[in-house]
Amino acid sequence: MGLRSAGARMHAMYQSASAEQFVCAIRLWSGPNSIAPFLREAFARRGDCSVGDKPAGHPLWLQCPALGGLSWVGADWGDGERHVLLIRDPRDALAEMLPKRTELRAEDLGLPQQNRLFERIVDRTGQPPLIIDAGDFLREPGAHLRALCRWLGIAFHAHMESAHPGAGLPGACTPPALLEGAASELLAECLPMYRRLYQHRLLRDVPQVVGEVAAPH
Repeated sequence: MGLRSAGARMHAMYQSASAEQFVCAIRLWSGPNSIAPFLREAFARRGDCSVGDKPAGHPLWLQCPALGGLSWVGADWGDGERHVLLIRDPRDALAEMLPKRTELRAEDLGLPQQNRLFERIVDRTGQPPLIIDAGDFLREPGAHLRALCRWLGIAFHAHMESAHPGAGLPGACTPPALLEGAASELLAECLPMYRRLYQHRLLRDVPQVVGEVAAPH
């Protein structure tokens, strides 16, 4: 199934869902090797969230569509959903990707697509999407999970913190001085796009909306 038909199917499923069925539909837009697997596990542990392409009747529905699927979006695409962009410092991304791939473009890091998506959401809603930086998140995952729930207007569940970042998540940064030639040029292209998004990143002091729900013993 192509990206266009897969995206259209996902959009149709959301459109056909009743208002009573969903409290919140959330899309995570992520580049490669990000914190998306950790967030999927954290939301799956809540017990009230469907994670994946198909809703299962829970009040929350978390999706992680591919950035390449942005070509199929229509005029009303994404309206009524909550969009979260997961960004990563390109220095970290390149440090991990360069040993495995000799030829890389900015699109391989996802930053051009995320910037276009950011502009679209601002144009449609007048408000920027939520942005979570991988480095910031991994330094304080619990605080960021709580802030994310407050932004979404949902209760935080203590079970979410029992998810553990696994292998393959963002690692240490390679100093820019070690990047040469085409890699250095690619970094110079990507850093402004990353910094533009980073200034809108999630902070810990998001206003409180709802209370926390403790995990049962």
